[in-house]
Amino acid sequence: MKKAKSKKKIVFIVILSIILSLIVLMIVGWWGFCAKMYDENFNISAKSYEPLMLRADRCISVNSLEARVPFGDLDFVDYVMALDPGIKMNTYGKGKYLLRHAFESLGYLPDEILWREKAAFSDAVGHSMVDYLKEYAETVYTYEQFREGCEKYSHAKPFTKESLLYRDIFEKYYPGQSQMIVDFWMPNKSWEGCDVNDPSARVLSNYGDSGV
Repeated sequence: MKKAKSKKKIVFIVILSIILSLIVLMIVGWWGFCAKMYDENFNISAKSYEPLMLRADRCISVNSLEARVPFGDLDFVDYVMALDPGIKMNTYGKGKYLLRHAFESLGYLPDEILWREKAAFSDAVGHSMVDYLKEYAETVYTYEQFREGCEKYSHAKPFTKESLLYRDIFEKYYPGQSQMIVDFWMPNKSWEGCDVNDPSARVLSNYGDSGV
């Protein structure tokens, strides 16, 4: 009887140790993921002036307009960065949930606008236009022309026929000035479902209601 009880006790301790170890691993993994998310948010915020703000400023100023960027307010950025990264993760089944929820009870926006599907930022000119440009780029270059065209450039080297088309147009009007463009605005390939060679969010596996 004593041996049987001793064996049961050992088995119980082993099982309990395994369960506790799994719990610890889950907690560590969760906080590790939250830390990565915080770093990603910080990097996007810190570098937003390079591609996003610069592009907005130039596109708007060339038409004699002046933009306001409310989400660029420093107090707002500090507040958002201070939030627990865990609540920023999309566990709600709806992209931009916290932002939508913040406006939910204020009555500023009708529900059909507040909860409608988000549009990919890179496709803001319209999905059909983006698709047409991709199709056009396919007709401009053969595979060999595309490969040779990409090799012409050492900085921000094009990686699709579409990106080569844009680069060739850029070089036509601003030859040798590519260094003013820091890099491509692309999804973080280290994130699940984001290892793609297209800036459009439509190609991401988590685009849509499940999108981040």
